[in-house]
Amino acid sequence: MNKKFTVICALCLSFIFKMEAQREWGASMKNPPLPKVYTQNIGKEHFPKRANLPLYDSIYYWTFDTAAAGWDFNSKEVKIVYNAGNKIASQLIQDWNGSAWVNFTADTFYFNANNLDTTDIEQAWTGTKWENEYWYTYTYNASDSETSEVEQIWTGSTWRNYQKYVYTYDAHNNKTNLMALQWSGSNWSFSYHYAYTYNSNNLKIMEVDSTAASTERWLYSYNINNLLVDDSSQYWTGSGWATDFNYMYTYNASNSDTSEVIQQWTGSVWAGYEKYTYTYDASQNMIGQLYYTWTGNATEKFQQYAYTYDANNNMLSEEMKQFFDAGTRVILGDSIYWYFHKTTGINEAKDNGNLLVYPNPSNGKFTIQIKNGQWLMANGTMEVGVYNQLGQQVFSESATANYPSSIDLSNRPDGIYFLILKGGQGEMKTKLVIQR
Repeated sequence: MNKKFTVICALCLSFIFKMEAQREWGASMKNPPLPKVYTQNIGKEHFPKRANLPLYDSIYYWTFDTAAAGWDFNSKEVKIVYNAGNKIASQLIQDWNGSAWVNFTADTFYFNANNLDTTDIEQAWTGTKWENEYWYTYTYNASDSETSEVEQIWTGSTWRNYQKYVYTYDAHNNKTNLMALQWSGSNWSFSYHYAYTYNSNNLKIMEVDSTAASTERWLYSYNINNLLVDDSSQYWTGSGWATDFNYMYTYNASNSDTSEVIQQWTGSVWAGYEKYTYTYDASQNMIGQLYYTWTGNATEKFQQYAYTYDANNNMLSEEMKQFFDAGTRVILGDSIYWYFHKTTGINEAKDNGNLLVYPNPSNGKFTIQIKNGQWLMANGTMEVGVYNQLGQQVFSESATANYPSSIDLSNRPDGIYFLILKGGQGEMKTKLVIQR
């Protein structure tokens, strides 16, 4: 698995993984899975696989510096290349070492005639060259549902089996079984097994982990609108099922989840455990999430999430902060920013109404063209500034009516920058992408 992505996911679990994914990958009953996620998003498997649209230029990961109370670079995904079906064919992941970006992993994806991902190959940067690391292979049924996933690791000279997942489905294409296998050196051996049961509306009503070491199950119930309202977890004692945790959900008029309350059975009464609340914008995009823990007599803020979107409801950022001292001191944080375009070409001009920038992305040299002279100030000039993602100005000049002109940022590292032009009618802004 991509080590950097794994670390990031570990910090962002509650908005990266859905509850079901947590359970299927072996979450403990005594440590209940984090809440479901309603955001579009980040890869839920081994690789950060993106939606077809928008097409991402880059994805930046940040870590919160508690001492400076600010955000520091962590890693980024760049040089994202798409195939003819707008699926990511390759990408480069780099780490920030404190002063520069350094290579970390390179991912390559292969697809079948239905544009389904069949093979993922990950290579790691040794400091001088790329070396094979992981190989993932996927198969599908006639309904394009995944039937198997095989993970292999590079030994230095050959690929060796590591783990395997096999899925089966019913006539309605509902997943009925997940079988996890581990490579023993000569054959595949059993690791764990999940079985799923559905009602007549194809809603999951029971999930059973029948792993040899322990048996656990989850029971789901729904309201008249087929929305999940209650979710109970139980474990097998050897003679019967004992209740462990209970999850209760509420919704707004748009059927978006507004809260989750988690209680734990003490043996005689339900005790408070955790609580999640969610807020949305007018388009029902989740914009906030608060996670509270139960201290014994009150709830205490533990984590806070914030999400932003563009005018087309594409997610632009996710931010998480984890608190201590009764929710007053940030002790951990991370965030993700997506930058994207709507065209597949690499050198199309980016048109922002009266402002034209080309080529964009470029190697650092851009041509700027103002199409309406009325944007100039009374003295015939316009202030031009370029800023990096930390808000630091890296270029400035006073433009004249003799624009187009060139901006040379070739001395700047690859990444996303922001061009701001201030004139007689306000400001014009656009994004500059340096990609070599």
